[in-house]
Amino acid sequence: MTPAPLETTLSRAFYGIALMFAALVGICALGSCSQQTPTAPVVQTHATPKPQAVVNKAVVSKPDIPTVTAYNGLLYAEMGPLVDALMKRGDRVKLEWHDEAKTDTSCPEYIIGHSMGGNAAIAQAEKCQAAGRAPKAIVVIDAGRCPGNSPCDVPANAKYECISYYDPSHPIGGQKIGGKCTNHTVSGYTHLEMPGVPVIDRGVFATIPPETK
Repeated sequence: MTPAPLETTLSRAFYGIALMFAALVGICALGSCSQQTPTAPVVQTHATPKPQAVVNKAVVSKPDIPTVTAYNGLLYAEMGPLVDALMKRGDRVKLEWHDEAKTDTSCPEYIIGHSMGGNAAIAQAEKCQAAGRAPKAIVVIDAGRCPGNSPCDVPANAKYECISYYDPSHPIGGQKIGGKCTNHTVSGYTHLEMPGVPVIDRGVFATIPPETK
């Protein structure tokens, strides 16, 4: 007998498979199939929208912006205890070194700084005012001497209050702030002790009211 051509053999094979599949489907339709593992449902995932920040109208600054920015001087983190006191009171405070003001884009309600951080506080206030987000007040504590450090003057058009505490006898620091700023002399303490002087701390707390929650 002449064997069937290859095409015919393949066609018959496929036909047989199709018949078996049809029979299996028919049996399953009658409920006679063995129990099979259910297929996991397909779950469509969607990106969860970022929740909108809820801002307490009593708090002017945004949740991601500190109420107070504090700048340390050149080498010593003397602002730490004062910052801790503000934070314990409930204020949102960001503590930075003086040179970080160059790249700081946040504009809080209040800015304080010691030594070269005092000069940085003035510079940051001017930058924020130019951007239309002037602070309410800045507190400068024994700012660095000019002309080596700058700025040492608050512009006449400043929309913020400036209060300065300094000891003119200090060779490091001791700078009186010119322009639109109220200066108070404080003596009997070293330059590094100035951020912890009680009269200065009371002035800071009087200038920066407790943040309303």
